[in-house]
Amino acid sequence: EIKTSNESHALEIFINPHIQGWLNKRGGRVKTWHKRWCVIKDGILYYFKDAEDNKPVGFVKLENIGVREIGESIGKKFTFGLFPLVGEIVESKKIIDGKEEKEGNHNIFIFHANSDDELRLWIFKLRSAVFQTPVFQELTVSKNRDKPSLYSNSANFDSDDEFNTPTTKVQ
Repeated sequence: EIKTSNESHALEIFINPHIQGWLNKRGGRVKTWHKRWCVIKDGILYYFKDAEDNKPVGFVKLENIGVREIGESIGKKFTFGLFPLVGEIVESKKIIDGKEEKEGNHNIFIFHANSDDELRLWIFKLRSAVFQTPVFQELTVSKNRDKPSLYSNSANFDSDDEFNTPTTKVQ
């Protein structure tokens, strides 16, 4: 469970993120676009109204999540979606007035980046974050107990990625 009521704790959560930067997120019920500061940390995608905010307006757990490019089929370039690999709903929460958590009820989260390079970077970082979630780690370790695996607990996706940085910030 993620606690957002304690400001100092909230700030600690977002130190050394996997990636952070601006994306546009499509609303769930009302299909309007909102610019959001997005941060991936510890297998969770947090989104904020502003980069200086210390409390997210929502978050998506990246366990059992697939990431795919959507393309221009919804009228926007550089678009991608997060969808459930298990079940029908993406596990997410929306934060109301900085404290109350409301369960999300989305079968897909849709974002768009500002360029093709940013799109590719976010897809790469999201997929590598999914591989690092505890559920994925346990599945790959239990299936391959006697075989070394690219996706085992010892894998360090950040050290060998093509961007060669532990944290990537997208402006």
